[in-house]
Amino acid sequence: MLTIMVALHCEAKPFIDAYRLKKVDSKPFDHYQNIDYEGLNIDLVVSGIGALAMASAVGWIGAKGVSDNVKGQSQRIWVNLGTAGHISQPLSSLLLVHGVGDEVQQKCHYPPLVARWHGVSESVLSVSSPCTQYPDGAAVDMEAYAFFTSALRFSDAEFVQSLKVVSDNQESGIEGLNAAKLTEFMSANLLGIKTYINELVSISRPAFCPEFDIDKLLEIKGTHSHRLQVIELVKKLSVMNALEKISAQVFSCASLKDVLLIMNKELSLAVPTIEMPSIISEERLS
Repeated sequence: MLTIMVALHCEAKPFIDAYRLKKVDSKPFDHYQNIDYEGLNIDLVVSGIGALAMASAVGWIGAKGVSDNVKGQSQRIWVNLGTAGHISQPLSSLLLVHGVGDEVQQKCHYPPLVARWHGVSESVLSVSSPCTQYPDGAAVDMEAYAFFTSALRFSDAEFVQSLKVVSDNQESGIEGLNAAKLTEFMSANLLGIKTYINELVSISRPAFCPEFDIDKLLEIKGTHSHRLQVIELVKKLSVMNALEKISAQVFSCASLKDVLLIMNKELSLAVPTIEMPSIISEERLS
């Protein structure tokens, strides 16, 4: 399952064409779908501009998937695509979002970066209205934070990601932007975006290392809560190809409590720590 969330139709057009999507709904949101594109079930929703529109659209398509009993069938991948401003990045640059902050709520989120990415990554500040004041060291948009906080209700954090294409900067502002230009910027990055999405798809179907028998692991002494935590950590570490490294250690443990200590330590090492620029002062974070 792949769900692509886009604010504007002109930003979505290259992907509607590339994934051969057909329109299936127009209310409450324009919804395009291809239930079998190279083995993928793809939904694309055009939310409209702003945080409220994005959050509503994510909730709508997410709930639709749950009601259709789709969520339990496979991991749902969520990708937010769109344009953003940046003080210095060149126009049409493709950016992977490694941190997002909200100007209004004064909160941040850092998506786990598990898929291979060889390009530039940036933090994003989501604002409530079009912005011509670019923060240092971060892109600026209106929907990314709302996308993350909403989509995380429907999928694991590793599979909720965002890519932004630079549409304006300090040298070339928003005054000359139009729908055709935004489509052009998105089209120029079609290959890079599809390549990244393919990486996400590949890790959403992880292959457990042959030595790792989760049923045997769950036979180790522990509570029901411990077993549930172990199952979730096995999923995360499998995605990060980190299971084989700790296999010998966890199977020699006397309790699942000890297993959890090892797994959580490995998880902290496997997840990259990326500092988000000070787009929001530390004392204002909640």
